[in-house]
Order: sequence, then C-alpha cells, then structure tokens
Amino acid sequence: MGKGKDFGFRATEETRGAAETQEREYLKQKAQDLVGRTFQNQDQTLVVTVDDSGILIEVRNGQRAARPFCRSFVEAIEAGRLRGV
Repeated sequence: MGKGKDFGFRATEETRGAAETQEREYLKQKAQDLVGRTFQNQDQTLVVTVDDSGILIEVRNGQRAARPFCRSFVEAIEAGRLRGV
C-alpha cells in the first residue's frame, strides 16, 4: 500500500456491488420459484400473479398493472399481507 492512499471508498464500492448482485440473484430465483402463482391481500381488493418473465401482474378494482418483481413483494408474502390463492 502506498503512503497516504485511502482504499476505504473502493472497498465500500466493491462490497456494495457484491450485495446488489446477490440481491438481483435472490430476486431472480424467487421469481422463478413463484412463476404462475397468484396472491391476494386480506380484503381481496388486490390480486397479483407472477408471470413467466418474472413480471408482477396486479389487478386492483378491475384495473390491470404490471411491475417488476421486487423485494417488497417477497416481504409482503413473508409478512402475510399477501396470501396464495
């Protein structure tokens, strides 16, 4: 190591990059595990289906929407806010 050089920032960036890669891989695997499954919230106003490409298809009050598979969806299932149909 050279005198007066700070490698802390570089190490932090590498750690952050590794964590982001690990998160993407985790979400990719979870999406594959849940393909074709349908979930709904407790009051049955929201129905979410995981399609073949890992996109979440949401239907709320007759309106359809699509969004990418994300951590908050997995957390909602784990917390019991969304349940399998």
